[in-house]
Amino acid sequence: MQQLSPSLLNLSKYCEEHPDKKIILFCCQHEKMICDECELHPDCKPISLEKASSGVKDGTAMSRLKGRMDDQIQVAEKMLSQTEEKLKTLKEIKIELKQRVSQIKQKSVDRLNKLEEDINTEIDSMYEKCNGTLSKNKDSLQSSASLLATWKIDLELLTQNTSEFHLYQSVKFLEKKTNEEESEIRKIQSATVPTITYRPSALESNMENLLADLGAIKLENVLVPAPKLNCDQEGQSHVTRDQRKLLLTHSFHRTKLGDDVGIDGICFISGDRLLLGHYGDKKLSICKLDGSNCRTINLDYKPGCIITYDNDHALVSAGHEGVQIIDLTSLKADQKINVTGDCKGITIAKEHIWIKNQRNTLDIVDINGTILKTINTTFDPCDICGNKDGDVYCTDSDSGKVYVVTSDGKEREIYKTLDSKGIGGMAVDDRGDVFIARYSSNSIHKLYNNEQKKVIIMTEDDGIDRPTGLSFNKETKELLVVNDNQSINIYKQQ
Repeated sequence: MQQLSPSLLNLSKYCEEHPDKKIILFCCQHEKMICDECELHPDCKPISLEKASSGVKDGTAMSRLKGRMDDQIQVAEKMLSQTEEKLKTLKEIKIELKQRVSQIKQKSVDRLNKLEEDINTEIDSMYEKCNGTLSKNKDSLQSSASLLATWKIDLELLTQNTSEFHLYQSVKFLEKKTNEEESEIRKIQSATVPTITYRPSALESNMENLLADLGAIKLENVLVPAPKLNCDQEGQSHVTRDQRKLLLTHSFHRTKLGDDVGIDGICFISGDRLLLGHYGDKKLSICKLDGSNCRTINLDYKPGCIITYDNDHALVSAGHEGVQIIDLTSLKADQKINVTGDCKGITIAKEHIWIKNQRNTLDIVDINGTILKTINTTFDPCDICGNKDGDVYCTDSDSGKVYVVTSDGKEREIYKTLDSKGIGGMAVDDRGDVFIARYSSNSIHKLYNNEQKKVIIMTEDDGIDRPTGLSFNKETKELLVVNDNQSINIYKQQ
């Protein structure tokens, strides 16, 4: 016979409030077993324990409790499996990161070896040139010294053994020869002497700054998609599931764009192309809808929000640098729209540019940066997107709410979730319906223009995995979803 858990064997028969009194009643209003001395509210109508416990074996309380236990066991086992998989993945990440760091180090070593080889070759070449010149001077000086010494001895011998006439002739001859040797000596004396000098690279004196580190390792807490308890799913019954299916037309992973490319900010552009920002890097990429024909645009800042301005231009929020205009024909960064503050969210509403660059503020500007209007809000806008009527939808940085703000400054709340950090992005379609990416629940919600209906249009079963960005193509009626900065899915309604 299986042994009962000790915690159930030791259940007390005495009241929690009055330890000397036995529990004999059950308060239905407070779901609590009590004694006859417990103070009750006027509306409380306790019943006897005998009546309360009657039929408990086959009652709803027992069946519900068992159901909840089964549900929680199933969820716990699934989460355990996910955790074990995460532990395996974590170990793989550790190995991958160490290999990556080792590769970076080896690239640095290979580069230094190549630089050393090049400069050693140059040193050898310079040495040969200097050595040739100095050796030639050495030979010339040795020759002059030897000749002059010989001629001096000859003069001594002539002085003792020849006539004055012959001696005079010899003096004049040797005087001419000595002048020639003197000329050669003076030429060498006045000439510059070649040598080798070395000017160290800035790398030597500034090594710690130029090669500060091999990257940064951070510990980030991420939400893991987990199976939901039945009680949680029952609590979301006000959001219905849309039965109309969306057809996946294109899908590709970030690695198709290059090594170490994360996706942060994206939009459809003309020519069946995408313009996307590199997560944590000062670059943009332009590619086809399937990720092919990728080209890169280098920037002097890290890109933020990306939107289409017209068929030939796009706008990129550049933080304190303002808003960058991108020429989609030349594929180059054009002029900037200078605005104050930290420019993050941008959108177009009725041909006007809306910018979120300060807390609790939205600025409406033209393409030259002239402020047309400033709207103060009761919340702090984060992601913003406009519709054809000139209204702008905004997520709140400090809560899980979505507001709509009109051009005359009026605002109202239209959507709310209890998860303050659970919204991963928004997009508006050609009819003014709003798509909301729910990062924490792996789903895409749709809020209809009349605000009377909220539906879930896609879930994990449709390939949604921690969505971090949305974009809608009003011409082709395609919805783009960025999954966890890692991959892109493009859907079209059937």
